Amino acid sequence: MDKIKEILNKINNKGYSSYIVGGYIRDKLLGINSNDIDIATNMPFKMLKEAFNYEIEYPEYFCIKFRIDYYNISITTFRKELEYKNNKPVSIEYSNDLEEDAKRRDFTMNSIYVDINDNIIDVYNGINDINNKVINVIGDISIRLEEDKTRILRALRFMSILNFELSDELKKFIINNKSFIKEISYDKKKAELDKVFKTKGYKKLLSFIKNNDLESCFEIYFNEIKECNHYLEVWNSLNVSNKYIFTKKEKNYLSNLK
Repeated sequence: MDKIKEILNKINNKGYSSYIVGGYIRDKLLGINSNDIDIATNMPFKMLKEAFNYEIEYPEYFCIKFRIDYYNISITTFRKELEYKNNKPVSIEYSNDLEEDAKRRDFTMNSIYVDINDNIIDVYNGINDINNKVINVIGDISIRLEEDKTRILRALRFMSILNFELSDELKKFIINNKSFIKEISYDKKKAELDKVFKTKGYKKLLSFIKNNDLESCFEIYFNEIKECNHYLEVWNSLNVSNKYIFTKKEKNYLSNLK
C-alpha cells in the first residue's frame, strides 16, 4: 500500500484531503483481496489532472484512472450529482464536502472513507451494515433507484456474491418495481449477470429471481438451478432472450456445450 499512500500524500501536501473509499474498504473489512482502489478528494478536477500522469479521464464524472503495479486506481473529485438521465448523472458540480460526496453513493457499505492515517469516516453506518450483512440504500430509496435503475442490478449482485441480504425496504422496492429491470439495457444486464455467474452466488441470485417472479423482467427462464462450474454453463442452463449478446468466443463455448 506504500504506492497508494504516496498518492494520498501527494494530494494532501498540496493542501487538499484524500481518502480511499468504496469497494476496496468494504472488501478489506470482509477479508476479501481487491486490486481496485477508489480515491476521493476535494482537489479540483483541473488540478487533479495536472498532478498525476493518468491513462484515462472521465471529465463528466471528475475522474481519472491509471494503473500502478497491480492496482487499478481511480481518483475522483468530490461531487454533487444534480440530474440523471438514462441511469447516468448528466449534471454534476464540484463539492468541497465529504458528506455531500458520500450522499451520492449507492449503498451504505460503499460509503466508508479511510484517510492516510487509517482514520475512518463512516457517515451512513456502513460498517454496521457490513457486520450485519445487509444492503441498505443511501437516502430516499425511491429517488435513488429511479434515477439510476442499474443500482437494482448492483444490489442483487452484491447480495449474491457477498452472500448478504437486502434490507426489507430494498427488497420490497425491487419486487414492487420489478418493471424497472426491463428498462435496463441487455448489455448492462449481461455484464452484471456475468459477474454473478462467475461465482457460486449465482444460485442465490437465481433463487431470488424465481421466488420473486422476476424471470420475465430479466427474460431468463428456468425450472431448476443446476450445478455449474463456468459462467457460460450457467447461461447454458437457462432459456434466455436472444437480445442478450454473446461474443464469438462465448458462442463457440456455448455451442460446444449444446
